[in-house]
Amino acid sequence: MLKLPVCPYCGAAYYYKDVKNAAKQKTACCHHCKQRFAVRVRAPRAVLLLCAALLMVLLDFLILSILPNIHLLGLYLTTLCLLACSLFLVPYVVRFIPIDKKDRK
Repeated sequence: MLKLPVCPYCGAAYYYKDVKNAAKQKTACCHHCKQRFAVRVRAPRAVLLLCAALLMVLLDFLILSILPNIHLLGLYLTTLCLLACSLFLVPYVVRFIPIDKKDRK
C-alpha cells in the first residue's frame, strides 16, 4: 500500500521531503521520540519499479494497437512520463523498521 511511513516507536508522521532524505541513509532518528530506526528502501522500490515497468509495457502495447502509425518518439515520451511519475512515488514505499536494542549503537 502506498503511504508515507511513520515512526515505528511513537507513530510520528513524516513529510514527503523528510522521507526522501531518510531514504538515502540506512538508519534515521525520529524527530519526536529521538529513537533510531532502520530505513528499508530497496525491496519495496524494486517492486514499485517492476510494476511501473510492466504498466509501461502494457500501455505501449495498448497505444500501438490503437494507433498503429505512431512514431517511436511518442512511445518514448509516454514511457518517460510514466517513469518520472513512478520515481515520485518512491518515498511512499519507504518503510521504517525498529532496531533491536542490542543492535542500537
